[in-house]
Amino acid sequence: MRTFRQSFIIECPIERVWHFYTDVKHLETITPKGIELKIIRTTNQNIVQGQEIWVSGKIFKKMGRRMKWHSKITFLKSHEYIDEM
Repeated sequence: MRTFRQSFIIECPIERVWHFYTDVKHLETITPKGIELKIIRTTNQNIVQGQEIWVSGKIFKKMGRRMKWHSKITFLKSHEYIDEM
């Protein structure tokens, strides 16, 4: 299994960052444009424990076709969450 990590510094209050990341639409903003990520369905607009999200995108450029995947929020507390795909 592959693990991807990325980090960066944002110069603004943590509550503003948390508000951005707990809105499901942030996925379309932070995903590289070439993937063409689309949110197909979500059980909630804001991230909550147990929430499910279905998305599609072009993960493998060589294949050129869209793939679909499902994500579930399995852990949530202030300023931290885990999603499993």
